[in-house]
Amino acid sequence: MALMSSRPIKYGWARPAPPTWRQFVLWMLVGPVLAAGILAAFTPLIVLTLPFGALLVVAVGSRLGMNASVFGALSGLGLGPVGVGLLNLTHPDAAPVVWLAVGGVLVAGGVVGYQAVVRLTGPNGQR
Repeated sequence: MALMSSRPIKYGWARPAPPTWRQFVLWMLVGPVLAAGILAAFTPLIVLTLPFGALLVVAVGSRLGMNASVFGALSGLGLGPVGVGLLNLTHPDAAPVVWLAVGGVLVAGGVVGYQAVVRLTGPNGQR
């Protein structure tokens, strides 16, 4: 039996699916869970957040694959700081501009990274 066959692969991981905005948004939901796990690193809450975050990464990663849409997790990390900044807009002593800036950079970085990879690899995820 030859290692390489000329027949097409019927089952298995032949090619990753091309990235879509739907996948990007699903990865964006993983980001806040990862952020909670990072913030809870030295507290008893890590027992809840870390396993849930790991399960979510495995579930989304195995379902969608690791393509350019993974940049959604970076944008998801920025949702928390944006929310904190918006909640503190009426309290200037809480530095809402800093929170908004950090969150905005993370969200924009994820979107720009996703678009850059999609443009480099083409719409089908292949170069």
